[in-house]
Amino acid sequence: AFFGREDLKKITVPDSVTDIGGFTFLGCINLEQVVLPNGLTKISHTLFGNCRKLTSVTLPDSVTSIESYAFNNCSSLTSIILPDSVTSIGTNAFNDCSALTSITIGDSVTSIESSAFGDCKSLTSITIPESVTYIDLWVFGGCDKLISVTFENTKGWKAGGKSVDVSNPFTNATYFKETYYFDRWTCAD
Repeated sequence: AFFGREDLKKITVPDSVTDIGGFTFLGCINLEQVVLPNGLTKISHTLFGNCRKLTSVTLPDSVTSIESYAFNNCSSLTSIILPDSVTSIGTNAFNDCSALTSITIGDSVTSIESSAFGDCKSLTSITIPESVTYIDLWVFGGCDKLISVTFENTKGWKAGGKSVDVSNPFTNATYFKETYYFDRWTCAD
């Protein structure tokens, strides 16, 4: 419907819409602002891929999943708040969002898939909520400015099957960028 529309700058999706299919806004390179409907339950696969001027998106509290590549290469997006209703963040969901400086992960997220925040070159810090029990590989790969990863739950974490002390946010950033960047993280507690 809107795939590749270069004239689209702002859109308000009516509340009567409960599902927006994947790729709907892919390549809308001049899209800057989106208002999503209150009944929307997912941000579909590659929904906003390559929307390079997108600066603002408010996710409704009805959203439960951010699917793969949902915001891939939204290089002007500076902040995102994932509501407490979200339970999963898909592969490459925010990959290459190079201006992203602020990410708030809601308290219901249990899994963060591979490269979810890969190449977010402006990201300096993030907090992993207590609800998260699985973090896939390379989740913060290429986040060169990342200096702090705070875990709300510091007990029971393993990276690549090895127990890891995640009590120090600065050490954690190094773990995700260098030491254990290509390992899957799990938490038993």
